[in-house]
Amino acid sequence: MSCEIVARLDRFAGERTERRSRPPACARVSRPHVCVRPILAALAVVVAVDAGVAYAVVFDAVDDFSTTTNTETSTWSYRRETNLTRDGSYALLPNFVDASAWIPDTGIWSPFLTPFFNPGIGVNDTGSPISVSVNPWTWPDETIWMHPNPNELIVVTWLSPITGTVDIDFEFSDMDPFGSGAGGGVNWYVDLGDSSGELASGSFDNGGASGPQNILGQPISAGDRIHFIVDPKGSAHTFDSTQFTASINAVPEPSTVVLLALGIAGLIAFCRRRTLGRRAGFRR
Repeated sequence: MSCEIVARLDRFAGERTERRSRPPACARVSRPHVCVRPILAALAVVVAVDAGVAYAVVFDAVDDFSTTTNTETSTWSYRRETNLTRDGSYALLPNFVDASAWIPDTGIWSPFLTPFFNPGIGVNDTGSPISVSVNPWTWPDETIWMHPNPNELIVVTWLSPITGTVDIDFEFSDMDPFGSGAGGGVNWYVDLGDSSGELASGSFDNGGASGPQNILGQPISAGDRIHFIVDPKGSAHTFDSTQFTASINAVPEPSTVVLLALGIAGLIAFCRRRTLGRRAGFRR
């Protein structure tokens, strides 16, 4: 056998041995991707947090509305001021009573023991609009009703259980479209504590609305109170039923996002090292 033939046979045998020791092409392609799913999932979390949709805690005035508890330590409380002074110290509405003006009767927080209309605060969480027999008009689902007395304030208060930063979304609007000329609309305020801590304010005439409002990046300490206030513009309180919604969203600390990003970077580096190690093993 010539030297050339022997060389060819040796080369052929070597190629067969190399092919047998090397894993199939599909395995070589799929193995480096074992870390793709957890990386994509973690990236999705970062995107959600960065987009502001993954708040750590959300306090919602409608969802958290209580018909049984209204105390100084309640996260949400329902209050009044018997004058127009925004001093941050507002009396609790002590009684939850029937409100015979609408069907179904969801009840309201009131200073009185017997069914009455105003002043008061209630919620429609029935799943459908409520028909109000006065006038009549309709109370939309998933909203709070607030009605002041003349020369008085009606107040929904949030007591902060956290220290950090919050975003506040809220809206006031006229619920009773009747009474043009009799009801002069309302003033509205959002105060951190008393009037010296005013965060937002405005007014609208009968049939008007504040439109969606937001306060972003508000520093807050545990024990602080944020008051959402309806003022009847003096004595013209008739037809001042006011629709109200609010949510207070605890903003994640920047360090949380940074740590998450660092963790993802570490995961990517680990997968890359493992992939390169395998490739080096294939070449040997």
